Amino acid sequence: MSTPHIVIQRHDVGLYEWLVLYGQDKIDGEAGDTSITECLVSALGVIPEDEKLAEITYRGIHMGTFHILQIQEYAEGVSERIVDFYAELAPHL
Repeated sequence: MSTPHIVIQRHDVGLYEWLVLYGQDKIDGEAGDTSITECLVSALGVIPEDEKLAEITYRGIHMGTFHILQIQEYAEGVSERIVDFYAELAPHL
């Protein structure tokens, strides 16, 4: 099985959607979370416990591959890193 891929989309201020994919197969997803942090926490709930890594894409841009434990323990910090990285790239898109 491939590495789980968390895909987060922002629909509006305070309205986000997440998906967990394995390859092209959608495992689960939900719209309605109010932050990237909430999306990460929700997505981790459907990723099997034996997984070590997860890829994250935010608004169509690959943010990198993260250790699951890092996401679990520092979801807010990972969210801030995602926002900062997106802000750096967005003007060049």
